[in-house]
Amino acid sequence: MAIKRKGIVARPGVHKNVYSGKDEVITWEELKRAVQFQNRIPLVLKHPTMGHIDPDDRVGTVTQTVNEKEKRIEGEFWFFDEPECWDQIPQELKR
Repeated sequence: MAIKRKGIVARPGVHKNVYSGKDEVITWEELKRAVQFQNRIPLVLKHPTMGHIDPDDRVGTVTQTVNEKEKRIEGEFWFFDEPECWDQIPQELKR
């Protein structure tokens, strides 16, 4: 049985690029376009280093929605049955 939680996926601002390690500014418009392009994404504990996700690293999925009023991307986090890595998942997502 899957475990469902809600939370914030992203906000506009300065973010570290996972591939280059450099800081970059992500605008609200860019975030909204990303959600329109792909509103459901894999849930992994860390970003892949080579641009693709190893199926063994997936712990669930996230369905993203745009919250225009709060200017943030919210998500419904669907964890697969309590994954082996459950102890590595942040406490605020387990509540």
